[in-house]
Amino acid sequence: MFITKSLFKEFLANQKLAFWHVQRDKSTYKAINEQLYGGMNGAEIGQSVEDAVMKLWEGKTVREVKMDGFYDFHRTYDRLSKEALAESPDVLYQCGFLIGDLFIKTDFLVKNEEGKYDIVEVKSVCNPYAAGDAVELTADLNYDVSFQAYVVKRVLGERFSGKTYLYFLNREYVKHGEIVPSEIIKTLDVSGMLFPDSEITKPIDAMRRDLYLREEAFDEKYPFDGRDYLCHFGRVPEKGTIFHIPRIGQSRAKLLQLFEAGKIRIKDLDEDDIAVLWNDEGESSYQKYVRLYQRGETVDSEAISGILDELEFPLYFYDYETVASPMPIFEGTHPWQSVVVQYSLHVMRADGSTSHFAAIVEPGASDNRRVVESFVRDIGEADGTFVVWNKAFECTRNNETAELYPEFREIFEKVNSQTFDLMEIFRNLHYFHPDFHGSASIKKVLPVLTKMSYDGLEVGNGGEATELLKKLVVGGIADDEVGKVVGDLLEYCKQDSWAMVEIWGVVRGRVG
Repeated sequence: MFITKSLFKEFLANQKLAFWHVQRDKSTYKAINEQLYGGMNGAEIGQSVEDAVMKLWEGKTVREVKMDGFYDFHRTYDRLSKEALAESPDVLYQCGFLIGDLFIKTDFLVKNEEGKYDIVEVKSVCNPYAAGDAVELTADLNYDVSFQAYVVKRVLGERFSGKTYLYFLNREYVKHGEIVPSEIIKTLDVSGMLFPDSEITKPIDAMRRDLYLREEAFDEKYPFDGRDYLCHFGRVPEKGTIFHIPRIGQSRAKLLQLFEAGKIRIKDLDEDDIAVLWNDEGESSYQKYVRLYQRGETVDSEAISGILDELEFPLYFYDYETVASPMPIFEGTHPWQSVVVQYSLHVMRADGSTSHFAAIVEPGASDNRRVVESFVRDIGEADGTFVVWNKAFECTRNNETAELYPEFREIFEKVNSQTFDLMEIFRNLHYFHPDFHGSASIKKVLPVLTKMSYDGLEVGNGGEATELLKKLVVGGIADDEVGKVVGDLLEYCKQDSWAMVEIWGVVRGRVG
């Protein structure tokens, strides 16, 4: 077993995840990672930031270590890296070092004025700090760089300066023309923030000792602690179980008390079990959820009527699709800013008639002005109520758009002031159905209340839409495929706004 940085961090995050990895249960490990990360291309995201950092070394000798094969991977990578190190270049890129059973890859090793090498770790984050008053790194990030430093100082010896730097993104940077690496990249000396060696060797010793135990013995030593069912058991929890009680993970002690007592299925909980979910302020949201679940579909007509009666026609049901990138794509935007590149809008008048409007970014566009102007034109005087699913997202995008295009600030402020979040009817349990399984996601609510679903659409989820939209902008789609992709994206976004119309209709019909 080689203890890589990734395996080390997995063990710290969830010991059972590392167990699946080491025991070579590839199907379980793959399934867990697909659930955790979906189609997100982490390597591609990180590469774009590393490419910007690389430009900081212009004029210096840079030696990249490439390892293309997998035969005897760790030892061969170590040999090639040490050969590159012997050349003593100014910058070493993507070195891989092995000492005993410990293996790490460094982003950069950079020679300082004293001729020794500093570690430079590159992250595509804008804020590396942990919450709280103390200036310290997040635990995950600190273990990342601390593990690297632990190995590097043992491999390089006197050639290591003892300095470790973190390069990350400047959230305040605004793109105007070509990206300036020296302005978008921030640097931080984290040498004095690293964990002591004992914080590294302790989990390493535990990994060497425990990761090859039989599963029964491993689970006895590292029992389920209520944090992450998926990683521990290698599967998502069954529907209708206590793990689907909304936000139950915030009260792990209560969850574990029921779990350890074998009280798993919500329908089987009795009043003594429900009492476990109490809080000091009376009936908790957990208890309310359980009682509603056991009762079945429940509609609080009075509460819902009071909410819907406040809405003024016309109703503007709208949905945004966005793209975000560590290296901003569009003029005037920041790293990781979610930029609106598509919308679908259904306008319902008081007589029930509807009209549909939509727009999508053009291939290769350098800004989203055309989409914004189209939206402003389509909403006209904006007299009425704007209906969304997850108000925080759309309203934040509107604020950012107003910042980007000050001439439209007044209209977007008006939109936000007149926005209603349809999701809140379900999040606040005014309309409850057991088949939502604790979720207020539109993709969970829609098939329960209507005959609609996202099955059969060429683009079936927001992550896929985002990836295609980004490719559309940067030129990652073949010319002969652009028309079809644009059509698929328009259909997907239209489904989102029409889904709200359908759900609103069902809810309105139930409460009269």
